Amino acid sequence: MIRVERKFLREYFTRGGDQLLEESNVGFFDRRRHLVSSGVVVFLLLIALGAGSFASRTSLVLFLTVVAALCFLYAKTWIIAHRLVIRRILPRRSLRELDEVEVIVEIKNRSDFAVTGLVVEDLFPVSKNAQIYVAPDRIRSRAMVRLTYKRPCDGGMGNHRIGPLVATLTDELGLFEFRVVEDEMAYLEVYPKVDHVPPLPVRPSIEAARYGNYEVASRGLSVNFSGVRPYERGDSLRHIAWKLSTRGQGLLVKEFEKVVNCDVNIVLNMSPHWQIGRHSNSTWEYGKDIALSIIQQQLDLGNTVAFFSDRSFVEPGSGTDHFHYLARHIASLNPVKDGDSYMAKPKSILSLYRDFYARGSNIYYVTPFNNAEFDVSASWMKTLKAEGYNVVVVLIDTNSFWLQFIESISAGLLIGASLMQGIDEAAQDLERQGITTYIAQNKHTLQDVFKARRAIS
Repeated sequence: MIRVERKFLREYFTRGGDQLLEESNVGFFDRRRHLVSSGVVVFLLLIALGAGSFASRTSLVLFLTVVAALCFLYAKTWIIAHRLVIRRILPRRSLRELDEVEVIVEIKNRSDFAVTGLVVEDLFPVSKNAQIYVAPDRIRSRAMVRLTYKRPCDGGMGNHRIGPLVATLTDELGLFEFRVVEDEMAYLEVYPKVDHVPPLPVRPSIEAARYGNYEVASRGLSVNFSGVRPYERGDSLRHIAWKLSTRGQGLLVKEFEKVVNCDVNIVLNMSPHWQIGRHSNSTWEYGKDIALSIIQQQLDLGNTVAFFSDRSFVEPGSGTDHFHYLARHIASLNPVKDGDSYMAKPKSILSLYRDFYARGSNIYYVTPFNNAEFDVSASWMKTLKAEGYNVVVVLIDTNSFWLQFIESISAGLLIGASLMQGIDEAAQDLERQGITTYIAQNKHTLQDVFKARRAIS
């Protein structure tokens, strides 16, 4: 829906935007620099001519002439603004990360006047450079122009809201200003670009129930039936072949193939307490990239994958359809502050879903490193390891992220910067417990992350 907004008189005499910081050591002229504008000058001229018109007929004539000219300019600009149509044209509704997208901005001038002094602003958060400005030179009356801009999809995966589209229109003298706003939001879904990673350690479990590429020490529970054998003490009663056992040969037990798949659990820490960065250059986007790469590799191997995060989980599954579902689910995740509970210290995600992990399965824990978080989660990693799970940890080095934002980080966060130190020592401690550990640093490719084991076994 298109609406027209005009610039109010008070806006000519006040500074735009919010003053977030108190000004200090600023001169008198610098504080009032915004008053040096054509609108303020004309306003002061009208006051002078109006005052002089009581004493001079020439001043009266000039005053009326200037008022008539201003009325004409205002009426002309008002007509153009109300007969201006703007819209955004997206090539398609879904893209992949780092793809370049070309957006068309269509402007229709349905008035009888030519348009000059038009600037169109768009908000395109799909890209890091989200603020877009385009400006046509001149639009003839009853004419249409199309302007284009190109941006890479480097603002992060997931569903992005684009807009609003705002056209700022001024007259030839820059006195009157109208804003034509198209506030109907557009949506663009950015799918993740999944990187291939080197083979990662997984361990088959005797509890696995599907055929796969891994051989277990004892007969498994896969769907491939291999035969029967006489019952032995300790065999499960649910595997007894009751119909065959009635033929007088004693109790017979069904056996299955030893070659089974692996059950893999991906646990991604998306708690806002531990995240840092902006858009695609953030710990949570890096964590989602890591999780998706692991998921794709394990599903390609025929393994069963389940996914867990702070607010949701996806049940175990396999195959291409399961990967597509997981990719869309993970792409839509963002760290969300939960009201007053944000101030409370969060629990370890590993403990939240403890009862959902298949016995003896693989657990990949992807988390930003913070000593406060590590103190809680490390004990759970060791507990799960002792209970027979194959635990693999990917620690995201938050210290490699926050350094580039040091100028914009609050003093409170700077005080807690020490909590981001000591990732190598933490990784060595986990390795000594038999927990495979990887360290992921900002701007390092996932190939490099999983090829180099910086931690000491």
